[in-house]
Amino acid sequence: MSVKNKLTIFIAAFAMLATPMLGAAEGKAKTKIHHRHLVNKARGCPVRQIADGSLVDCHGWRKWSGSIGWDNTCLHLDYMASQFACSQNGGLGR
Repeated sequence: MSVKNKLTIFIAAFAMLATPMLGAAEGKAKTKIHHRHLVNKARGCPVRQIADGSLVDCHGWRKWSGSIGWDNTCLHLDYMASQFACSQNGGLGR
């Protein structure tokens, strides 16, 4: 590869790297600050007990006894027992 080709490639690479940096510097001067207005939501998720005795939170997660904890693979159907509502492949080692 000749020196002329190497120099051309170097200049092209430098231009490609420098262009986003120059655009970012200009963009900062024009950027306005936008504040998001958040809706004040309830802080907790209420937990209730369903017919088979399992605890279920407001998102449908079910509490398993022992070290398994909360399972998010369950269907959000309160009338269905946990053993049928939850995925056999999901959750932690059942």
